[in-house]
Amino acid sequence: MSVSADSGLLNDLYGHPLTCDSLSTLLDEAGGSVSAFELVPGSERRWPQSHSAKLRVCQGDIARTIFLKKVEAAGATSDKPPATLRRDMLSNRCEARFYREFAPVLRARGVHLIEALAVVEQLSELDLAGGKRDGQRGGGVLLLLESAEGFDQASPLTRAQAQCALAGLAQLHAAAWEDRALLRQAAIRLHEGGGTWWALRQRGTEEMTRMHTIWPRFLSAFAEMAPEVTSRPSITSLPERLARLAPWIATELTAAVEAPFATMVHGDPKAANIFLPRRAGDGGGTAVPVDFQWVGLGFGMSDVAYHLSHAVLPDALEAGGGEAELVAGYCAALRSRLPTAAAAAYTDEVATYHYRLALADYARLVLSRFVTDAAPAAFAANDTGPRAANVGVIYRNSHAAVRFVERVDEALSHLELGSPSALSVSRCAVRDFEGAASEWALINKLDEQMCEDLRGESKKPLPPTYGANWFWAHCDPMRRTYCNWRTLTLEVAGAPAGFCLVSRGAAAAPAGSRKRSRKQRIAFLELFWIAVAPALRGQGYGEMLMRRSIETARDLWDDLQEVRLHVMADNASAICFYERAGFVQVALKKDYLPGHDALRMALQLPPLVLQVAEVKHL
Repeated sequence: MSVSADSGLLNDLYGHPLTCDSLSTLLDEAGGSVSAFELVPGSERRWPQSHSAKLRVCQGDIARTIFLKKVEAAGATSDKPPATLRRDMLSNRCEARFYREFAPVLRARGVHLIEALAVVEQLSELDLAGGKRDGQRGGGVLLLLESAEGFDQASPLTRAQAQCALAGLAQLHAAAWEDRALLRQAAIRLHEGGGTWWALRQRGTEEMTRMHTIWPRFLSAFAEMAPEVTSRPSITSLPERLARLAPWIATELTAAVEAPFATMVHGDPKAANIFLPRRAGDGGGTAVPVDFQWVGLGFGMSDVAYHLSHAVLPDALEAGGGEAELVAGYCAALRSRLPTAAAAAYTDEVATYHYRLALADYARLVLSRFVTDAAPAAFAANDTGPRAANVGVIYRNSHAAVRFVERVDEALSHLELGSPSALSVSRCAVRDFEGAASEWALINKLDEQMCEDLRGESKKPLPPTYGANWFWAHCDPMRRTYCNWRTLTLEVAGAPAGFCLVSRGAAAAPAGSRKRSRKQRIAFLELFWIAVAPALRGQGYGEMLMRRSIETARDLWDDLQEVRLHVMADNASAICFYERAGFVQVALKKDYLPGHDALRMALQLPPLVLQVAEVKHL
């Protein structure tokens, strides 16, 4: 076997040589007993954190190639500080957990992922608080994965390859989109609230200091190549601007389990971590992301901004419809896989806002990591050698570096102006109604506007249907009278901004049906009232409030099969709002209120399914 005797690659995590019997045990559910195996010549790779190779394995009459990846804490660089070693080993444990616990769920949902044939993880000492350096140098991870045949890795990527890669990332993001059960488990078992290896909490202090030192060298070295760019005041002050906004940006990009648009993100989708089908150049096939050391809870645009900056040269990035077209293509691929309501809620405005945040967040890392002698010649040196493909184009191509700086400048300019019309996810939440004075005050104001809203375009008079007493009874947090009612409060920037009233009911037939059955009754959710403060309307808050209210109700009543509501037949804007969310018209109710017809609308709810795979430890 063409592997050095002292490499340890073909030993298990206890130092024992891998044998046909031990491989058979590892692969007991993936093809049967191993009769022979050998290392594929030329496939061995050694990286600072891992050691890998391809193995040719014979199982009965079948010979196949599998991928072996091994990480040992004892083999880590000896001069690594304990905190850095701990971070590195946690990332490898994260990958093991992803393949063992989450990849089967995502694969079942149609995500193209390499199958893990065996996962061995022995890093339990990382669960101990703090930890001594010696204690962290024990254990490791061993992965046996199916070999990705028919795929290539490339860097830099063509525009068509980038589109293929983004479609693969959209597939991953859509599969976990706002799935609170899955994301709650991800926040516990994977990386939480950021899902990127450059997150401010991971490595912010060091970089915030270093970029102030490196940046003047970059400006000086590139002054001749790009004089207009390097002399622009907004660019010479980039480190100060980034440092000022960095904590706020990090907060905006920290996804809570309950946050709208939260999903599972790859966290490091550079070109080397995307397997491209050989037809990707002509738009065929589906990309497969690999290397999930930094997978976790986050917002999908963090992956998109990083990938386009790391893997695509300016000529490809700006061809055709430019960068915006690539981002729009990702959004289209994502929305095509989301439920109607979720797709409608993720507007172009929200997507653009997230993209700018993610680009600026990544820039904090980039500005601190430009080569010390930041000059075109040094960038060119990074573009040669066997490991160049693992280096981002912004570190090895001068034009890409300059263009990246311009893109960051533009994104920061928008963020510095604020984004009052974009849905700022860190400023909003949906929670149970508490009965606070501020909540009752807003309900009273919205109640006064309710009849005006119900009139719609007809402006017909409406009788006084509601009032303070009605709301006191139905919104009572103690539910002393109406036990099957729930009120949810939309909170923006710490203050009440809207409400949704729902109730559980049961009927003998689906909404709009004329047939009645005494034997079978369906449980439904009546969406009785939803209202958002006028100043916040048209910005996505209403859609988010409605979806969160439905999800909360399903947590309370898991037998719900549909959502029902009534809307005035002449209130065109409200009807459009509900249709965008997936509701359909099922019946016309004559004189629902005296002199006013109403439409009965309904939304069928998909069955609840198991969200997280059973955890299996080898």
